[in-house]
Amino acid sequence: MKILINFLLLFSCLYSYEEMVIDGHTIKPGINLSSEELNQKHFINVDLNGSKFIATELKRCGFSNSNIANVDFTEANLDSSKLLDSLFDNTIFNKTSLRRVDFVGSEFNNAVFEESKLKWTDFSNTKLNNSKFLNTSIKWAKFLKSEIKGTKFENCDLAFSNFKDSDLRDSVFKNSNLKFADFENADLRNASLEGIDLSQETNINNARFDGAVWTNGKKCQSFSIGFCRQDGKKLFL
Repeated sequence: MKILINFLLLFSCLYSYEEMVIDGHTIKPGINLSSEELNQKHFINVDLNGSKFIATELKRCGFSNSNIANVDFTEANLDSSKLLDSLFDNTIFNKTSLRRVDFVGSEFNNAVFEESKLKWTDFSNTKLNNSKFLNTSIKWAKFLKSEIKGTKFENCDLAFSNFKDSDLRDSVFKNSNLKFADFENADLRNASLEGIDLSQETNINNARFDGAVWTNGKKCQSFSIGFCRQDGKKLFL
């Protein structure tokens, strides 16, 4: 009984958020902080569900253990901020500056990154499922040991990005630059790489491609590890 009570107390702490005041604004769900200048502020264990940060200055801010679902960050600037261990379901990053942002440990579902700047951004150890990266620069980004299932990268620059040990099953790469990208030990089963150029030093060592659509538009057969097996032949880059 004591163990059950302790578990319930821990559960309630994990899913209860605090109310805080920043620059005279009471932080709560649905708040509109558009066009505000909130650089170097810290949002810890807060519920921002449905809030708006359109064109807001948020450089070098800290967000942690917070609910940031359904939030609109269109044209906001979050450069060099840390958004750790937080929830980003249906969050919008349209024309958002996210350079050198740290998202480690956070969870995304149906998030949209469009025409945004994500150079040197760190998505390591995140869940980034069923999301979209469209017309976005993601050079030198880190996606180490992340779950990125069913996510779409279209018209993106992913040069030098690192996807080592990540789960990319069912994800789609379309019209994107993967020059010097690293997919070592990544799981790309049933992913789509049709039309992608993997010949420019892209590392696919030990990556799994079973059922994936290869660069030539044809599916890889079983046991495609580090290459794509088609009609008994091994296709590498």
